[in-house]
Order: sequence, then C-alpha cells, then structure tokens
Amino acid sequence: MENENYEDSILTVKSPDGTDYRIFVFDIVDDEASGKSYISYKFLDTDSEDCFISILNEKDDEYSLETIEDIDEFKAVENLLASRVIDED
Repeated sequence: MENENYEDSILTVKSPDGTDYRIFVFDIVDDEASGKSYISYKFLDTDSEDCFISILNEKDDEYSLETIEDIDEFKAVENLLASRVIDED
C-alpha cells in the first residue's frame, strides 16, 4: 500500500461474528492467478506488535480477513511480500 498518509493505511475489517477491528496495513498484493488479495497488517487498539499475513476479502464495501490454511500458499505470499520490501530499498 503506497500511502504517505497514516490514515490511509488504516482499515476496518469484520470478524465472522460481526465485530469490527481496526488494522494498520503494511502492504496489499493481488495475485492474478488465484484472484486473491493478500494483506500484511497488525491490529490496532492492542498492545501487541505481532504482524500477520491473511487473505483480504471485500464484499459490499466491507472487508474481512481469511486465514491462509495452505503452508505453501503462505510461504509464496511471504516471499512475494519480502521481495516487494527489498525492491523498495
């Protein structure tokens, strides 16, 4: 996500139970082959500094996160995100 404005890097996502969570977005990548969007982020409004990678779903202008279940898919996305960080340097 190439935003210089901090507010543009914050996204509200819904959990399966309907709870809204605010997240800080590090990057979003679209995989044309699978049609999926992947997001790297951390939760706001918590003390945790943990970072996560998930599938980002959008429906009717609402966003939700989906766990990447397949380890090979996770590693591929992790490598893609890492290569984007290295390319920016």
